[in-house]
Parts: sequence; C-alpha cells; structure tokens
Amino acid sequence: MRKAELRRAAAELGGERMLSGADRESFYNRMLIREQIENYIDALNHRDWDRLSGTLCEDVVWSAGAPFDQRFAGRRAFMDMLRSVQTYQFGFVFQMGHGIVVRQLEGDRATACHTLHIVGNSFETIGLYYDHLRREPDGVWRFSQRDYRPTYHDPQPAPGRIYRQLPDPHGDPLQPL
Repeated sequence: MRKAELRRAAAELGGERMLSGADRESFYNRMLIREQIENYIDALNHRDWDRLSGTLCEDVVWSAGAPFDQRFAGRRAFMDMLRSVQTYQFGFVFQMGHGIVVRQLEGDRATACHTLHIVGNSFETIGLYYDHLRREPDGVWRFSQRDYRPTYHDPQPAPGRIYRQLPDPHGDPLQPL
C-alpha cells in the first residue's frame, strides 16, 4: 500500500480529520514499515526471492542467535544463503509475524520489532525480530539490519504430510487485478 492509498483509506475512515501534519506523516510511515515487514514474510513464504531482495538495503546486516548463530553482511550474501539453504529448496518453511511494533521513527530511520513463529518440515522456532529500517532515496523503507533472537526451538520433524511445494509450479493463484 503506497502513501496515496493510505491517504485515501484514512480519508474514507475520517482519519484525515483526526491526523494532521507530522502525526499524519508518522502514521503513513509506520504503516509503510509494517507493510514492508509483512511483505518480507510473504515473499519468503512464497519463495519470491526478487521481491524479498527488494525489501533489503544493499548493505543490510542479517543475524540470528542460537541455535542458528548466523550473520550475513550485504544483500547478496544474505540472498545467496536463502537461495541455497536446503530447507527452502526441498522442504517447507512458513513464517508468521505477530505483534509488529514500530518503536522509533526519526526522519529516514526507524526501528521495529515483532514476534516471529517459524514452522518448517524439520523444526519449529519462536523468537523476536529486532529491525532497523532506512527510507532510501526512492522513498521505500528497507531493512538495514535484521536481528532474529530465538526463544524456543524444537528440532523435531513436523508430524504431518506436505501437500504443496514452493514456489508453486502452478503460479500464484492471485491474478493481477
């Protein structure tokens, strides 16, 4: 959802009258940041690597604590890891973000956090993401740093059956409007 769409939605709900000036700008940017977090999760769940790459700054630093203990500096290094990880190529992994909070918003920089529940064919993890975002010259908020801190991890295989492989060979069932 872009700024014009957010303004239209706010106007329809009467929000344009309730928010003015800096408050309105803050509201729009907070919504765009939340949308970018959700876009990242959706792109990862659909294995849409090009879309996911577009959510990251070129100089992004991504890290994850124990039991993963990983750190990647740069968009290319992180995307190469995602594309090559066997779990994403042959199994399934779904991420579900909850409780997204934009904690700070100052100019072209922001921090946000959310709970992330990951379920895969060979593990389940629940933890917290701590994000730094930067609004780049094209006006898009992108991740400059992502730090995932697992709280719970179960390395047991999922007991169910896999019915769908991603990316879906039949394509996205949502056709363009």
